[in-house]
Amino acid sequence: LFGYRFFYPPMQVGDHRVLWHRPLAAFPSPGEKAPSVLFDAPLGYLTAYPPGRPGLDDPVELWPRMLNREIQQTLLELGKEHPHESTTIRRITNLLAARRLFGRKQVPRSFARQLLRLRRDERLAEWLDSLPAAVGNGPLGEKLAGQLRGVVEPKRKSSPGSRAVSPAPSMTYGWSAGRAFEVRYWKDIADLSTGRYLNQANSDCILDPVTRGQIKHHRRDLERLGDHLLSYYRRVVAANGLGKKARVGDLPFQWRTAFEFEWWGGWKANQEGRAEERNLMAVIPGRDRRRAVIMADHYDTAYMEDVYDRDRGGSGARLSARGADDNHSATAALMRAAPVFCALSRRGLLGCDVWLVHLTGEEFPADCMGARHLCQQLVEGTLRLRLADGSWEDLSRVRVQGVFVLDMIAHNNDHEPDVFQISPGTGAEALWLAYQAHLANETWNAWTATWNRRPSRKGLGRGRRIRNREAIPPSR
Repeated sequence: LFGYRFFYPPMQVGDHRVLWHRPLAAFPSPGEKAPSVLFDAPLGYLTAYPPGRPGLDDPVELWPRMLNREIQQTLLELGKEHPHESTTIRRITNLLAARRLFGRKQVPRSFARQLLRLRRDERLAEWLDSLPAAVGNGPLGEKLAGQLRGVVEPKRKSSPGSRAVSPAPSMTYGWSAGRAFEVRYWKDIADLSTGRYLNQANSDCILDPVTRGQIKHHRRDLERLGDHLLSYYRRVVAANGLGKKARVGDLPFQWRTAFEFEWWGGWKANQEGRAEERNLMAVIPGRDRRRAVIMADHYDTAYMEDVYDRDRGGSGARLSARGADDNHSATAALMRAAPVFCALSRRGLLGCDVWLVHLTGEEFPADCMGARHLCQQLVEGTLRLRLADGSWEDLSRVRVQGVFVLDMIAHNNDHEPDVFQISPGTGAEALWLAYQAHLANETWNAWTATWNRRPSRKGLGRGRRIRNREAIPPSR
């Protein structure tokens, strides 16, 4: 049996549309209703056409070659026989992507542990030994475990009397690894999450009777909070003498939806032209102004579930959470980072620009509205920053090299405490960013005992949650 597969729309590679002309070969299989496809049949060829000019008589022809990578082939076999092992396969795929990141060299052992998401008390060697039984296929699991042992660097053997490896130096921990920074960070979180900024959801204020009867004041505070953050960054920039090179402003847009939500005060004000949404940005200059790395958070908060949910004793009122964890801990981290990045900029130590971006509308019901708008501007090449004097700075030609998104960065899970979660996207670039965060985390862990012996922090306990905004944990 021979056939022909045709998929539409075609693949897009750069500016070209690409079609794969692949023969379909199959044969009737005894006892089976469906024919068996020959996957090792001829691969055919690909044709590529520039946009707007199909040129069917003169395409670019490409001839496919299968990579036939051994470990990936084993994973495919495992996926066919044990589809429930998708989580294990995904983790191993991340590990293989990391190997490409390191130029086919072996992946550092500590980084491999994190990519495979091993338990804190689980050893990598033990996980590899248990892999055959875990996937439910002895021979295939043994084969996979053997292949993976060659991907991860071997464990270093320490000889008697050998010295421990010194922790890597850091460009920024000289600022952030002291009690003074800790106190300022805590005060920033307290300032953002208590008192002045009560209604921090994009849809505030909700217009239903229950909410209107319990809300303390009937205005949205995101505007005032945004002004506070922009004012702070302008002061930091001025204090560091970067006024002519750094930029501070916002990225305004209107909240548009397919349906109407008249009872959302923030949405309604957008439709009537009385309000706008905006991401906030501070541009700190590096040596190469054509490139930038984004460090972002979101500065809106969600509604309090326990206040709303009647099954939990709530009243049905939609009142904004104070947001100390989610997400003012990240907002405060960017605020504290600004003076550090400005100092590095003055010394010429930033390789490219750093964009500190406070995204709006992450929480329900806005659903990542600010992030979607920023991505759209980057993809379409329409990114323009509105400055304090009303003028606009065109940033559309700057190439964004990477994005770090901070969320609930100071949150500590009671069930599994002291875990700094790094969640990379797909691809080598995302893993490279994750590896930088991993190295920073390892350096921090290695130096912590030394820093805690300094006079300003000696004898102090660990951080903890408290209700009193005037107190600063940990206390003696």
